[in-house]
Amino acid sequence: MKKRRLSTLIVGASLFLSSVATAHTVNTGHETVAPKRLLPVTASAQIKAAPDKATVSAGVVTEGKNASETASENAVKMTAVFDALTRANIPSSDIRTSQLSLSPRYDYESRKKPRIVGYTANNLVTVTTQDLTKVTPIIDALVQAGSNNIQNVKFSLSDPDAIQAKALEEAIGKARARAQLIARSAGVTLGPLQSINVNNNGYFPNNQSYDEIVVTGGGGGEGGGVSTPVSGGELTISVTVNLVYEML
Repeated sequence: MKKRRLSTLIVGASLFLSSVATAHTVNTGHETVAPKRLLPVTASAQIKAAPDKATVSAGVVTEGKNASETASENAVKMTAVFDALTRANIPSSDIRTSQLSLSPRYDYESRKKPRIVGYTANNLVTVTTQDLTKVTPIIDALVQAGSNNIQNVKFSLSDPDAIQAKALEEAIGKARARAQLIARSAGVTLGPLQSINVNNNGYFPNNQSYDEIVVTGGGGGEGGGVSTPVSGGELTISVTVNLVYEML
């Protein structure tokens, strides 16, 4: 009786183990492959460069009670601005109208319907030059011609691609050296590169400045004999890379 029960248990256990092995084979269909061990690293590089391009945005703002008269007065003043830029030897291809508007001005009294009390005409031009020595003459010519709205003086690079490529190369070199150091310190072998992600952060001003431009009087030669000082400073080109290596 005991021999029969022991035989039954052995047969049952054998069938159970056989069923487990069969189920494992059916579920996977192939041998289990261990996941790759990955090592992500990040590095950045920054390169400073002097700007070689400047953009000046300026124009004329005119206010009046009549829409037609306000627009006409603004047009006369802007014609003088264009003439001044021509005398400053700025090619017409480097002058672009960037804003032109004529809008009503309202008087908002409490509990009353807003009423038009006048109009504002705004004409803005953007002047681009690759000769930074012309920036001050451009600003002075604009103010003396009647411009009363200096919006922006921006310095940039004509061809940032070459400098960005240099920063990219430097960032990748830093990331690769960092990965090699980590792998060596951890006692593992650095495997092939699995992925790479590049973030071109562009360029931003560094110590870039220009004095505040204060326009007084009515223009037309009343600006005085003091030139407006400007400084292009430096631009910083920044690139960040994310590399992922396999560890062997």
